[in-house]
Amino acid sequence: MSLKSLVKKSVDTAFAKAGDLATIVVFNKKTAASYDFTAESVAISNDGTVVAKGIQLKKTKQAPDQATNSTSTNFLFRTSDVGNISEYSNAVIGGVTYKFEPTAEINDFVTVLSFVREN
Repeated sequence: MSLKSLVKKSVDTAFAKAGDLATIVVFNKKTAASYDFTAESVAISNDGTVVAKGIQLKKTKQAPDQATNSTSTNFLFRTSDVGNISEYSNAVIGGVTYKFEPTAEINDFVTVLSFVREN
């Protein structure tokens, strides 16, 4: 057994045993529906969803007296579950819609994504 397959098997086992630590996250896909040549813009529409289990690593909520009242969170996913993150417009976690933060850590086994929500 190669080291790569051993690590993949260990990651799969960890996610299988995560139990109630894992949260269902629904990724809304985006597609370019049409292009307006006059306005030089693309109209983007959601075209399906991908459901993945993720493990929340961190959640931060800014104090209400800050200029922007937002909540940010980081999740760990199996890379094979989420695929190419550029295909998604947003994610729904616990019934709340979050935007993607521009930072992502991706390798062959796991993906760490950051999300933000304006309150």
